[in-house]
Amino acid sequence: HPERGSIHSFGMAVDLTLLDPQGSEVDMGSGFDEMTLASHPDHEAEHLALGALTAQHLVERGWLRAAMREAGFHGIATEWWHFDFGDRVAVRRDLPRVL
Repeated sequence: HPERGSIHSFGMAVDLTLLDPQGSEVDMGSGFDEMTLASHPDHEAEHLALGALTAQHLVERGWLRAAMREAGFHGIATEWWHFDFGDRVAVRRDLPRVL
């Protein structure tokens, strides 16, 4: 939504993944920025049952979500890698765009 600006444009959202000790991305079951249902946290149980995701994928995603929650961020239903800090409406209303 270019007219409103992404919450990233306000410095209040991040996209990230986990790295292993060698610096390689951890397998999260779908690619970073992969826009498929397998990327949706709200469809994880379904994709686990279908075999599209493994229990280990869900463990890794859970670790990422737990770390981000502890830091004050919250995830969204459609991207395992996206985390917001603050309320989207309040951010757009109260903060200046930085990008």
